[in-house]
Amino acid sequence: MSFTSFEFIFSALLLILLYYVLPKKVQWIVLLAASLGFYLTWGWEALPFLAGSTFIAWICARLISGKYKEIKDPAPAKKQARPFLLLALTGLLGVLLYSKIGNVIARSDPTVRIISILGVSYFTFSLVAYVVDVYHRKAQPEQNFFRLLLFVSYFPKILQGPISRQNFLGPQLREEHKFNYS
Repeated sequence: MSFTSFEFIFSALLLILLYYVLPKKVQWIVLLAASLGFYLTWGWEALPFLAGSTFIAWICARLISGKYKEIKDPAPAKKQARPFLLLALTGLLGVLLYSKIGNVIARSDPTVRIISILGVSYFTFSLVAYVVDVYHRKAQPEQNFFRLLLFVSYFPKILQGPISRQNFLGPQLREEHKFNYS
C-alpha cells in the first residue's frame, strides 16, 4: 500500500479514530494490528521473517538479562551473556543477508525464488541495536513479545526511519495519548 494512495489515507484516518476512541490498555494493540496489516498489504511472506527476527531478539535479550541477574559481577556476567549476543547477531544478520544477497542471486537466476522482505534493514538494525543495548545494560529487555513486535513493525517508521532505540520509542508506544486538536 503506497503512502500516497487513497487506501492508505482512509486506513490512517480509521486508525486515528480507533486509537483515540478505544481505552488506553488496547491502544498499543490497535497500533500493532495496523502495523502488521501494513506489512500484509505488501504480502504475507515477510511476516514469518519479521516475527522470527523479533523472537530471536526477544529471547536472546531476556537470556542476556538473566545472566546479569544470576551473576552480580559485571565482567563475568558479560562473558556469560556474550554467546546469546552472538546468537542474536548471527540470526538477525542472517535474515538480512538472505534478503539482500538472495535478491542478487534471484536476479541472475530466474529459477530461484527469494522472498523480498519489506523494511528488512530497518527492523534488523532496530533489533540489533536493541539486543546490543540490553547487552551493554543501556536498556531493559522487553517482557512482552508483542510489544517488542510493535516497536519493530511500527509502520510510520518502517520505510523512512530513522532507526529508533527501544528505550526511546517503546515507552512512547506504551503511554496513553489523548486527542489534542493542536
